[in-house]
Amino acid sequence: MSRQLFLPILLVALSAPVTADAAVVVTSRQDGETRTQVYDQGVYYDIESEHLVNRFDVRAGRCLMVNHETRAYVEGDCDAAIEGLTDGLKVEMERQLARLSPQERAQMEAMLAAVTAGSPLAKVTSRCEDSDEVAGYAAERCLILIDGSPYSSVWVSLAVAGMIGKEFDLDAYRRWDRRMREAVAAVTGQRDARSPAADPLTETFDAILAKGYPLRIAPGPGADLLGMSVPATVSDEAATDTRVISVEQTARFEPARYALSPDYTRATSWADFLRLDFASEGHEDHAHD
Repeated sequence: MSRQLFLPILLVALSAPVTADAAVVVTSRQDGETRTQVYDQGVYYDIESEHLVNRFDVRAGRCLMVNHETRAYVEGDCDAAIEGLTDGLKVEMERQLARLSPQERAQMEAMLAAVTAGSPLAKVTSRCEDSDEVAGYAAERCLILIDGSPYSSVWVSLAVAGMIGKEFDLDAYRRWDRRMREAVAAVTGQRDARSPAADPLTETFDAILAKGYPLRIAPGPGADLLGMSVPATVSDEAATDTRVISVEQTARFEPARYALSPDYTRATSWADFLRLDFASEGHEDHAHD
């Protein structure tokens, strides 16, 4: 092939958009920390500080969670993860309560009961009123209100959702995530038979996410206080200060780059992994929480 013919072909190839078999890499700032989310061939990778913390294979139904402080990980069926982690949480909560005096335990149980009851009068609404550009993509801004007060603003992009949808089933992941959150809320006493049948914040937030992928979330000034009047299932997710700074497609994503070191220990079960998590110092701030 002549150089005159080869060069134009090469330039066209290099400038062509990456579409088929291209991983979608979303980089964001969340509460001041950099987070990378990669969607590639049915698998979601959650990466923080260049370390893999979660992996979700929606096609195989396999989940991986990593605790880099304890250098431990667990991998298995995603449905089993919900039961295993909540069972482990029950054990840990009982262990913590056992340390309290009878009076302290009664006070704790009363506080949990108050949280569970919540405020049945709290009304959650939303309105999507304008568009903006975030990370180079058009995004619709939706405002969530609790009892008429601004709780959080969420910018969503239909284009980015469509891009990711070619690589990963976001709806399947969110259904699993909601089941996990609801199970944790039940174990921690945030929801029980006295709670409203519907979770108004979750329903409102999920209706917004159905419009597109969230590129920015900006909590209102009174979000913490307002969030106490509704079930806590997604109150943290819907009011965590988050801004996507880039969305890229690449055919050069290499999962092997994030392989765990051979000295990492595999937990014997999901409950055992959670036990190791609680046993480590500062477990509240672990990346997989």
